[in-house]
Amino acid sequence: MRNFLLILAIVVTVVCALPFDPIVSDSLLSTNERTRHARQLDFSFGADHERDQGTDIFADLKAQLWESVDRKTRVEGGATYNQHFGGFSGDGNPKIGGVIRVHHDYKK
Repeated sequence: MRNFLLILAIVVTVVCALPFDPIVSDSLLSTNERTRHARQLDFSFGADHERDQGTDIFADLKAQLWESVDRKTRVEGGATYNQHFGGFSGDGNPKIGGVIRVHHDYKK
């Protein structure tokens, strides 16, 4: 569990430290003005316990990492963690995963 918290803290730190400052093209703004956009992090955490079976712990973190000026292309990232504790089979190994998704909208 300690390793998971360390990895989660590193991922959140890196995601929050990445710049997310696209230029907004609006008729009211000059081309040199920049608008700072808030970064949204989606984090979920949970546990599922069954008597005599043990407990499953899971966590999921998703964030938009980058967006193009015209908002047609964006990069999103995420990390997952899952582990079983207790029960007949004992503690399971942690399952840690990550994903980077690139999305481009050709229709805009």
